[in-house]
Amino acid sequence: MKTITAVPSHPSCPREIRQEIAQLERRLRTMGLDGDCAYERALSQAYDALLLQKRRQLAALREAGL
Repeated sequence: MKTITAVPSHPSCPREIRQEIAQLERRLRTMGLDGDCAYERALSQAYDALLLQKRRQLAALREAGL
C-alpha cells in the first residue's frame, strides 16, 4: 500500500507548487486517462482541476517576479 503525504495547502514558493504539480501528474499517469469506474473518473477530474489551479498559481507568482 502506498502512503500519501500531505502537502501544504498554500505553498509559499514556486518550487513547492511545481512539486505539487508533479505529484498530481504522476497520480494521473498511474490512474490512466480512462478511469474504470465513476470514482476514478471523478478523481481524475478533480486532479485536473487542481492542476489548473496550481498552474495558475505558478503563473501568478512568475508574473509577480517571484
